[in-house]
Amino acid sequence: RAGLANGRGHGAPATPPPGLRGIPHLARGTQGGTEYFRQVEGRRTDDLALAETVRVGAELARDKLRASAPRTRLGPVVIAGEALNQLMSGQVMGAPGAYVFQALARTAYENLSRFDVGAAVYGDLEPLGDLVTMRANARRPYGVGSYRWDSDGIPAQDLLVIEDGILRARPATQRFAQYLGVPATGRPGTAEIAPGNMSYAALLGGDEPVLEVLDFSAPNVEALSGDFGMEIRVGYQAGPDGRRPISAGSVTGNLFEAMANARFSSETLQFAQYAGPAAIRFESLQIAGED
Repeated sequence: RAGLANGRGHGAPATPPPGLRGIPHLARGTQGGTEYFRQVEGRRTDDLALAETVRVGAELARDKLRASAPRTRLGPVVIAGEALNQLMSGQVMGAPGAYVFQALARTAYENLSRFDVGAAVYGDLEPLGDLVTMRANARRPYGVGSYRWDSDGIPAQDLLVIEDGILRARPATQRFAQYLGVPATGRPGTAEIAPGNMSYAALLGGDEPVLEVLDFSAPNVEALSGDFGMEIRVGYQAGPDGRRPISAGSVTGNLFEAMANARFSSETLQFAQYAGPAAIRFESLQIAGED
């Protein structure tokens, strides 16, 4: 682990965190201009991947000049990159994403959790895709959510929370561990989801058009129910006829239900609160756009 190699503990940074970096991209065409804004966060400058972030942002800003709304339908959606980070992370910086929230000991104590230890996280649905395995890792090297000890003096842990779709443990601070009589694991760190076996390119394949979303205008996942509805900032329509840029319209669904029929890419990415597959294909989400 990089954090241990420099003698500073579990993923602790060698230098002060660079913090947030806002990177605007502007593009102008004959019919007007567009803007694409990306905010990145990391503990090391290298973690910001500035060169790649600028390259991708410039490409998306240019493609937005000729983007149109998607066709309204119920169908497959690949959510990738920043859009996937928005889907899996909390709506507020530092808040847990919906899956971590539902697994928390505090959520269980308040009778808000839809998950039970030892039971599937899909409810009554039969999983048809990749089974989700998720860790709450507060020991991730240079992770934004990593630490040595939390405010109660609990050492950071790399906790297996969900294994092959089954809830195995609840992240628990000292207080709620005592309330529920479970081991104290400390404040949860980065939500890590295990990748799948399909390539990103393979997730976009098939006989029917696939909507690929790369960024939403704002995250809007309800952590209690899993319901979400988010406007598409930028993406692409991929199909037998080629690939065209998409902007506007929305994607609506329920995260917990959609994960029962999802495929994970073998490629991975990491963000401040989420690390895992670079893309997830959901087989049936509601797309709103042009009639």
